[in-house]
Amino acid sequence: VLQNIDLHALTGWIPERVAIRSDEPHFNSDVLFDKLLTRLEKGDVLVTAATGELSDAETDRTGLVATHAYAVLDVRREQGLRLFKLKNPWSHLRWRGNYSELDKHHWTPQLQSLLNFDPNSAAMFDNGVFWIDYDSILKFFDVFYLNWNPKLFNYTFCIHQ
Repeated sequence: VLQNIDLHALTGWIPERVAIRSDEPHFNSDVLFDKLLTRLEKGDVLVTAATGELSDAETDRTGLVATHAYAVLDVRREQGLRLFKLKNPWSHLRWRGNYSELDKHHWTPQLQSLLNFDPNSAAMFDNGVFWIDYDSILKFFDVFYLNWNPKLFNYTFCIHQ
């Protein structure tokens, strides 16, 4: 499971941890989403999202793995929706909720076209890649691990502990 320290060791990109604390007044999920959307699109940052503790019932119902990091492959705002394309590095076990390949309610032909996603073909091969809505991330995930391109910073310093 790659976290920001692991990605730093692999890439040299600067790690940052952003806790998802929807119940805290200083946490602004809208600002965080916009930052992830614009910076990932520019190639300035590598992102993973990690779940926290999940009960066995939540794990079975959601398809998510407890205390596990998922690679963020894409962040999109389409038709008023905020969506993330994630990958389980185990290459199996996927989200079963909103915007999963099992979700017949939310996927419209237009949205499938915009995101280049076919739920029927996705259902036939579990490669661990799935779409999930931002509200579900805020509910089931605990933290985003960000690794920033060091070329963005004029001045840096390193602290070893």
